Amino acid sequence: MEKKRDYGVLEPVPPSARHFGFWDMVLTWMGANFQPGAWTIGGTIAGAGFLGALMIVLLGNPATYIILALVGFISYKIGVPTMSVARASLGVKGGYLAIVCNIFSILGWTAISNYFSSITISFIFNMMFGTPAYGSSGCEPYMVIGCCINALLAFIAVYGGSRSLKVFERIMILMLVVLACFITVKLFQTITLAQLLDWVIPADKSIAFGVGIDAMISFGITWTLLSGDYTRYTKNVRSATLAPVLGACIAAIWFAIIGVISVATVALTTGVFDANNANPASLLVGLGFGWIALIVVVFSSVTTSMVNIFSGTVNIMGLSEKLPQKGITVFVAIFTTLVAFIPVFYGSFADLFMAFLNSQSALFPPIMAIIITDYYFIKKRDYDISNLAKRDGAYWYTGGFNIAAIIAWVGGTAAF
Repeated sequence: MEKKRDYGVLEPVPPSARHFGFWDMVLTWMGANFQPGAWTIGGTIAGAGFLGALMIVLLGNPATYIILALVGFISYKIGVPTMSVARASLGVKGGYLAIVCNIFSILGWTAISNYFSSITISFIFNMMFGTPAYGSSGCEPYMVIGCCINALLAFIAVYGGSRSLKVFERIMILMLVVLACFITVKLFQTITLAQLLDWVIPADKSIAFGVGIDAMISFGITWTLLSGDYTRYTKNVRSATLAPVLGACIAAIWFAIIGVISVATVALTTGVFDANNANPASLLVGLGFGWIALIVVVFSSVTTSMVNIFSGTVNIMGLSEKLPQKGITVFVAIFTTLVAFIPVFYGSFADLFMAFLNSQSALFPPIMAIIITDYYFIKKRDYDISNLAKRDGAYWYTGGFNIAAIIAWVGGTAAF
């Protein structure tokens, strides 16, 4: 009988140990994208107007997550995570460059989730105990506590590995869907479709359609490098390809549209449009929503952090097979909590958030293009797993680096 465990980054998962079914993957990727980041992106691209933002959301997400399916299929076929797959195209040593970039991205997104949760928890504390909430003098200690609470909940969920993550996602997503429906209904009781269609953005606050598309794709593109961390455990092709796309699109589109409508509602009722007010907790409180709505934001932050902490652990283990999984999980949870303290004391989160998104746009599309082109067209879907770590093997290229692929990556990043 196959032992129930998580497999090493260069250890193919055998069919008998693959435990993620179709709906498990749908829920996992809903959990990853039912997040305040999607809501905030929606608020940011609201500068394109309601119809413009709606088109950005409906076009940008499916286009991004088709790549998720293409990359996820590779790990399903060969049984190792995406960052191990990258060694075949970038070289055994070149793959480490992709791992480092991906770790930077994962840690950043986890910290962002913690930060969003800290804002929400500060408002909950305010309602319960009268302590200063986000935006008030003296709120920082309570936001720091919020960061810690979010990280602890996510850590508990993923400490047991992929099977533990799967169970917690099932529970959290079902509650999230119910609560998200509540928020959606309440929003449309506050504003009408006609008001949204008539809403005019101030000229100095508007954004171009292309800028909005870039922001939307930047939000989703980093998930594609994490897909193999989960699809290597899937039972069939549909679970590895269709399920992640379905789950990611449902959640990202839903929450982004909520973000657009929320910012529009605040702008129409107050006469002020400000992208810095796009964080979910501030919007919900400003619109008069109670603590139930705030719980949605906390839950969504936790489910996203769960995925990020697990993938962060997998990616750091890719630097050395000797690193212990549970020890790395502890490190990721603690480190990202500390990083989340930075925006707590930073002046404009919107500027910091957009700068982070720009870095994702520059770094990751070229890597995706290289991996997909190499696997599907150059290597004809034929990777030799035994050579992924072998010196002087098929993927050693020149001193461990595929120079042509590295130049293409650097060139693509520079062109951005």
